Amino acid sequence: MTERTKTKATANTVKVPGATLYYEVRGTGPVLLAIPGGPTDAGMFTALADQLAETLSADRAA
Repeated sequence: MTERTKTKATANTVKVPGATLYYEVRGTGPVLLAIPGGPTDAGMFTALADQLAETLSADRAA
C-alpha cells in the first residue's frame, strides 16, 4: 500500500438563512460535494477527500 500525501484544503463559510455553513475545498476539476448525515461531521470524509482531490474538486460541508 502506498502512502498518500494530504491535499491542502481551503476552508470557507457561506451564510444561508438561519445558519453559517463551513466547507472545505481540495483539488481542482469537477465538483463532488460530500455532506454528512446523522450525528457525524465532515471529518468522516477527510481520507476520501484527499484521495479524490487528485482528480476532482472534493468539497466537504460540515
